[in-house]
Amino acid sequence: MRLLSYLAAALVVLFWLSMNGLLVWRQVEYQSLDHYRRGVTDFLGERVRRERWMGIYQNQRRIGHTGFAIERSFEGDRMGFRVEFSTHVDLDLFGSGGRIDLDGTAALDVRMIPENLAAEIGAGTARFNLEGRRQGEHFQVTLREAGRVVFQQKLPLQEFHFGDGLAPVPPIAGLRVGETYRVPIFDPIFRESAEAEIVVEAAVSREVDGVPLDCFQLQTRFRSLTFRSFITRDGEVLRQEIPPPLNVVLVREPAPTRRDRP
Repeated sequence: MRLLSYLAAALVVLFWLSMNGLLVWRQVEYQSLDHYRRGVTDFLGERVRRERWMGIYQNQRRIGHTGFAIERSFEGDRMGFRVEFSTHVDLDLFGSGGRIDLDGTAALDVRMIPENLAAEIGAGTARFNLEGRRQGEHFQVTLREAGRVVFQQKLPLQEFHFGDGLAPVPPIAGLRVGETYRVPIFDPIFRESAEAEIVVEAAVSREVDGVPLDCFQLQTRFRSLTFRSFITRDGEVLRQEIPPPLNVVLVREPAPTRRDRP
């Protein structure tokens, strides 16, 4: 009986040591991540997938919606991420109406470096296919219309966030006032890559459905424009304010059903 007691105690100690060792290893791995990837890790938490949807408003009129999803992906012993993005909006730019439709997916490795990209873009009556794939030390992006190549560009092989063509807000959480995130953004609509600078300006409170929520106020500079966003501590975007020429406001809403999508 005494031997069994010693054995049971030893097993408990070994289990405790292994669990604490695993926690220490995960913390060391987490601390080794850069600012952006640490924010993505905080955004997902223990989830495999997380998504967010925003209604798009202009002059208090709903003109469309935009959505983004990110999930962990596993292929054999390789881990990475899969992202989905979707924007459907009727815009009135300079007195000329126009419809923009965007639906796409991208696969990224564990470093958030893209492996492939596939998107369909509609601008008015025109329809385009956007493809991206790794080629040597570059990520090559090709835009086609009816099978004809109309645009091709090689981007540096680095971490990217794929924007929705409106206001880039990467999936980040664990924010602190005074922090600055610099994230390369690839915009499928404008077919360009640029760095977004995101500054956590202040901790504020906003009322959502009559309930006050603690959140952070962020300022994002991208393509010579400045956006303002309000995000909860776990990365939920409550509101985004986009200046002219778009001059729209994005407000959090539930994911649209298939019937509601344009």
